[in-house]
Amino acid sequence: MSVVEQYTNELHKKFGYYATWMPGKKLVIGDVGKLNGRVFERETSLKNLGIEFQVIVDDTKMDLDYKSEGAVDIKTKLSGQSPIVGSGLSEADAGLTLEFKKEKSVVFEAKGVLSHQIEDLVPVKAEVLKRFKDKTWEKDWVIITEMAVADSATILISNKNNNIIDLRAKSDIKANDLKLANAEACFSVLNTSGLETKIIAESELTPLFKIVGIKTKILGSAEVASKGVDDENIFGEIDFE
Repeated sequence: MSVVEQYTNELHKKFGYYATWMPGKKLVIGDVGKLNGRVFERETSLKNLGIEFQVIVDDTKMDLDYKSEGAVDIKTKLSGQSPIVGSGLSEADAGLTLEFKKEKSVVFEAKGVLSHQIEDLVPVKAEVLKRFKDKTWEKDWVIITEMAVADSATILISNKNNNIIDLRAKSDIKANDLKLANAEACFSVLNTSGLETKIIAESELTPLFKIVGIKTKILGSAEVASKGVDDENIFGEIDFE
């Protein structure tokens, strides 16, 4: 399994959302594209296609975190504490030491996440279905209908086993503020060897999203429906008339 597959599969299983790849790519609600596995490849947008919609703006922030099960250990160290064995942090340093025990291990942490979504999908679905029947909507197009936006996020993926990565924070940081996605920690990476992907407390990421697309029903009719964690291989493998 590739790093891309590992990352998108793990986050899909954990959160029930698709994971943006590359993780730093900016996507928006109403983007239209195709799935390559679980990777969304943008082609156009509802706006460009003349399909109107409104967005419900979320105002309740949450924090999300995930690490590959049994594959990642994260240890915190404050300035003045003894160095962690195997770490490059000195006694004067504060920071985090991450040990990736397996290749392609994932660490994901997002702070201040809001999840915005299309307000009324009924007219959008009706217009898409009409265009599909008129053969002006491609059968494997999907629409981003919900998008998670993070104040800041850290995403790390290791490409080797038994890999230790140190993140040095500002020396006066408090223990409660030693969080991977905390931009105020001013993290710097001491060593990047073995890191496939490195995003440290980057702002305004869009790491997770949901989609809808054409799905066949009994007797060959079609509908516009959500593609969720249990809906594998719905799009692009159906013999549409």
